[in-house]
Amino acid sequence: MLRVRRFFCDNTGCPARTFAEQVRGLTTPRARRTGLLTVTLEAIGLALAGRAGARLAGKLGMVISRDSMVRLVRALPDPPIGTPQVVGVDDFALRRGHVYGTVIIDILTHRPLDLLPDRTSDTLAAWLRVHPGVQTVCRDRAGAYAEAIRVGAPDAVQVADRWHLWHNLVEAVEKVVRQHHADLRAPAPAQRVDTTGNTAATNADTDDTAGERARRGGPTRLAARTSEHFTAVHDLLSAGATASAISETLGLDRKTVRRLARAASQAEPQGAHPTRASVLDDYTEHLQQRWTDGLTDAVALTAEITALGYRGSTKTVRRYLQPLRRAQPATPRPPTPPTARDATGWLTRHPDSLTAEERAARDALLNPQPRTARHP
Repeated sequence: MLRVRRFFCDNTGCPARTFAEQVRGLTTPRARRTGLLTVTLEAIGLALAGRAGARLAGKLGMVISRDSMVRLVRALPDPPIGTPQVVGVDDFALRRGHVYGTVIIDILTHRPLDLLPDRTSDTLAAWLRVHPGVQTVCRDRAGAYAEAIRVGAPDAVQVADRWHLWHNLVEAVEKVVRQHHADLRAPAPAQRVDTTGNTAATNADTDDTAGERARRGGPTRLAARTSEHFTAVHDLLSAGATASAISETLGLDRKTVRRLARAASQAEPQGAHPTRASVLDDYTEHLQQRWTDGLTDAVALTAEITALGYRGSTKTVRRYLQPLRRAQPATPRPPTPPTARDATGWLTRHPDSLTAEERAARDALLNPQPRTARHP
């Protein structure tokens, strides 16, 4: 039970003829909620803002809209700044590249103190004069801030904060790494040599393509498959099977079965199609010789055989050279050099935070292997 006094106004022009005594911390004139509920909703609004704060308050039995939650937060008075001793000053972008402001932080509590509309020396100096007692100012290397501190707080000690020192160091290291990035390219690894002293063969050396087999005179994959089908069809025919049964057994089309059945031998056109004549047949020896001499450009080879009477296209020559290219041993690619950002990170991070691979990469950067001299 709470007993309060009721007051009456004798002024006839006063719209409030009667009003009750207010209890500090408990009641507020024309309030729609208690002080405890208001403080609770303000805490929720500061943590979650409007929409999320309204959802959480509803779950806790405190019905409020998101707009009312935002109004509660906006109605809160700014916390008193007091007399900070150590402050941090830095700029921030309101519109990057165009509009910048200044943020002032209390270094001891890590809380923002104020936001200034620009980053000029006059604005910061005026703020420092209004808030005397600042002993230390942590700032970046901007000359405007240095001048503002000398004018607004001449007794304060100016120091460069650790973040800007480290940021400037990393920028300097990255600049050096980019200047010498070409020196980070390691030489190509040597080819693997077996015990006999010969270079180890690659997959391309053992790749037996249909074009190579045809050039060596061996059966192509299509000719070998046709030969198998020819033998299977004639074996089934000898056993008395019909063309339909052979088609179902071998999974071949009936027309293919009939064509193989009519062929007397595997070499007949009905069984295996012979290799058709090519416009390059008269120039293959010249192409092989020039390839052996080291000329591998299809356009240049086409120009040479065109002078000899060739009337085909460069595409045909390029298609003829594909098996020869695949037969060449693959040239090992040099290892990809690290990016400038990666190399900068290896050099500037603490060694304990690096993995074993990153430590090895950093050691390779600091102790590069000498390059083999190139002779013309």
